[in-house]
Amino acid sequence: MHTTPRFYGSQLVNRPELLAAETLQTGHDEGTRNHLWQRVLAAPGAPVINLEPWYEGITGRFGASDQLHAYWCSMLSGAHAACYGAHGMWNVGDGCFLAHWGDQTYQQARALDTPRLLGASHACWLPRRPVDDETATTVVSMDPEDPHRLASLARGQALYVPEASRTLDTPAGDVWLPLQGRFSDELPTEGPAVIFSA
Repeated sequence: MHTTPRFYGSQLVNRPELLAAETLQTGHDEGTRNHLWQRVLAAPGAPVINLEPWYEGITGRFGASDQLHAYWCSMLSGAHAACYGAHGMWNVGDGCFLAHWGDQTYQQARALDTPRLLGASHACWLPRRPVDDETATTVVSMDPEDPHRLASLARGQALYVPEASRTLDTPAGDVWLPLQGRFSDELPTEGPAVIFSA
């Protein structure tokens, strides 16, 4: 298991006041699932950017659903930008270079549909993003025994539902389906959704 230091960028430089953003890295371990939102909320400065959430395909894990989960957790926790990486892309290789991280090649990484889905989610989020610092994130519910039932995060009038099949009550509103990159007339029976309400 690889662990990620829990430092923020401002804690690692001599002149943190010169930084344009607070940065962090949540790393490439399933055990950091809750860090995707907790570390953004706890960051000492703003704006905040997670420079290294899970890379897609690293150690053969973290597919499109994980990438979109990381995106929405980050953004609804107050991050000002999102980063994406794919194994095979960051190490630009044939699957042999740094193979202890996985064997996904550059060509396989280039063929992933995830960047398009992330771009669609970002285009959906930008016009709805809160513009003032008064709009805080609210953790609606959390099950610490099951990190896959991560907190539902609300920011402004947006609610992220990580798994619709485990959600009992949701507000009415426009339903965004991250894994399809489109709006829907209804909440799905399973999978993630983001609900924008007035």
